[in-house]
Amino acid sequence: MVYGKRSHSMRISRARLGTLITEALLTELFDAPPYAYRVECMDVVSDDQATRAPGRILHQEVMYEFTSDPSKGAFGLLKDEGFEYQASFTLRMLPDPATMPWETEQDPKDPDNYYWDIVFEARPKVNTPAGSPDHEDYNVSRTKQNDMRVLSTVAEIVKSFISKVLPGLPDRDVKTFSFHGVTESVYDSTKGHHVTARGDKDGMSRRTKIYLAMLKRKLPSGAEIIPTPSRTGPQENTVHFRMP
Repeated sequence: MVYGKRSHSMRISRARLGTLITEALLTELFDAPPYAYRVECMDVVSDDQATRAPGRILHQEVMYEFTSDPSKGAFGLLKDEGFEYQASFTLRMLPDPATMPWETEQDPKDPDNYYWDIVFEARPKVNTPAGSPDHEDYNVSRTKQNDMRVLSTVAEIVKSFISKVLPGLPDRDVKTFSFHGVTESVYDSTKGHHVTARGDKDGMSRRTKIYLAMLKRKLPSGAEIIPTPSRTGPQENTVHFRMP
């Protein structure tokens, strides 16, 4: 062993380290078994209603639900009793379809002028009665739990909707999807309140990047990540993808 010299064999760049961490998380994610889920609500139109309508009937919704297990924190102490989750797919029209790369004009029947908006929300499993001051309803901010089985379940739900539910809907030819990621916050003791996590301050949040990487691995051949249309949400944290 030679002293006084620093070895360069194990030096690794911060960017490469970040890539390795992301890959490790994705490996753990794909190995995590999903929770049992179910279709809780299908508020959709019939084939006859869809045929007679001058355009697509908006706000049709398919909603899935599942419940996570309790989680533990430091020293094996119970952190929470688990969460109830909802993942919904709602049919919406692009605010400005002409901004999409394949569009030149609006057409109320053209499936490329519409998309399925994916919304993922949660609330504590142990909750106060509805109507009480501290009752928590479903909200996006509660989806920031570090439970890999939850992320795996969401991936399975998206696959289930695309492969099993969508083919039976009148608007089965709408193949564009969108979801908006959330940023993470941490408590800043010097400021006395929560602030945006360092890795989420600029551009796409870390959690959104994980979902995007997961999509790229899970989507079938021919699927593509497409540019975010204007006015559908913050460009840097919104992902649109299109199925073949």
